[in-house]
Amino acid sequence: MSSDSVCLIEEGKVKLVMPTEKGKCCLLDIRSNGELFGELAIASSSRNHLAVAMQRTSFYRYPSSRLLTELADTGLLPELVKYLAAQIIQQEEIITEFVTTCSEERLALLLLRLAKRSVGRDGSRLILEERISCQDLAQMVGTTRSRIGLFLKRFRELDLVRSGKTFFLSIDAPRLRQYLDEHFGTET
Repeated sequence: MSSDSVCLIEEGKVKLVMPTEKGKCCLLDIRSNGELFGELAIASSSRNHLAVAMQRTSFYRYPSSRLLTELADTGLLPELVKYLAAQIIQQEEIITEFVTTCSEERLALLLLRLAKRSVGRDGSRLILEERISCQDLAQMVGTTRSRIGLFLKRFRELDLVRSGKTFFLSIDAPRLRQYLDEHFGTET
């Protein structure tokens, strides 16, 4: 895919990965239906991150110059600016989490963030439908796969999350927020 394009996911899921010069990878985010990736093409034609399909994915590709022109012509440019500002705010929150919280807390906050973007619900519980590997979660949290497994086991034992056959995790968001507040003093 050309690095001068912004992509809108029609169906599917991609993970955004930033490789380092030493060959390691940082998993930046997971995007799905109706979300954009490649937004940095608006500012620069050189991007360092890769988009990797996690499942069969279809998307619309817009050259950034055409996208900006069409959004300006239709009066939707302010909406793009709001979207990009929200992305920057989210990235600042993630950076702050990395500096100020432990890996268990970061996992809980990540699960809440992913679940909030998901459309699935089971009563008061939020549903993460697509499976995300422990390795992917570990890359997003900045810890090891085994620690992610340990934290998920603890969350399951406390019934903060449940695994399912038709979904990845069911998250009791109010109780997970309460757990964060009680154990880490986190206000979510």
